[in-house]
Amino acid sequence: MNVELRSIAIDRLVEAGIQPNVATLAVDITLEVFADNPELPKETRFLEYRSIRIDTQLRKFWYKGVEIFPTKKEGRLLEYFLRNPGKIVGTRKILLDVWGKGYVDSVELLRVHICGIRTKTSQDIIRNKTGEGYWMPADE
Repeated sequence: MNVELRSIAIDRLVEAGIQPNVATLAVDITLEVFADNPELPKETRFLEYRSIRIDTQLRKFWYKGVEIFPTKKEGRLLEYFLRNPGKIVGTRKILLDVWGKGYVDSVELLRVHICGIRTKTSQDIIRNKTGEGYWMPADE
């Protein structure tokens, strides 16, 4: 875990009311446990699916080997689909998972961001199944 992520984790614990020294100790112990146990899952730095590659640490994106520059939300949406490849996900579920509770009825917001992704990649990178949701198909 890099220093910035460690600091963010400590800050979140402090914001939740935990004393700074206790928060620091908790984060450091957790990091030690994960470092010493090879069976525990490690965060995947690179996600790849079809022609898309994402560096989750540096927040960089490539389509067919060429770096693309999605907005912050487009990037989160692309990562969401890469973490759910081939799976049809309902519109409200996507909005909840990517934007949060206050946006579950903002269908047009989702359409605009998917359009932005399609403009930067290809029109069929994310597909819609009427009445069911969106998915990133396995075929190119």
